[in-house]
Amino acid sequence: MKSLPIVLSGLLSGCLMMPPPQASTGSTNPSQNNAPTEVTPEEPASPTPSATAPVPSGPSVVSVKLRNTCGNTVKLFFGSKPGFSSGRFDSLGGNTSTNMQLKPGDMVWLTDENRKEISSVTVAESTREIETTCDGIRQK
Repeated sequence: MKSLPIVLSGLLSGCLMMPPPQASTGSTNPSQNNAPTEVTPEEPASPTPSATAPVPSGPSVVSVKLRNTCGNTVKLFFGSKPGFSSGRFDSLGGNTSTNMQLKPGDMVWLTDENRKEISSVTVAESTREIETTCDGIRQK
């Protein structure tokens, strides 16, 4: 008859596996006792900061200042590509600024009056300011 391993589980100590008993060789030496030994779980050690699991976090958000240095109102699009993806159009008055919460990877486009793209930037975690001019856009 083949023996199978016995699996013990504990809520705090994880899973312990006991090895299967060894087949008897016919030896009578008491030091080679084939009886199963009792497995006792060790006390859990206090976790160190590097051993603790990281706390899951939501998507990172970047606080970005949008600044228009053009004297005229500029048209902006927030999304993958104006006219071809979902997103939103907005405008920013001449020589004004505003603060926005954007995610790394978000795209901001400068568009013309017909909502055609002129240029764009992609927000990075290090982006703190996006500056628009009358004919371009750049991040700082």
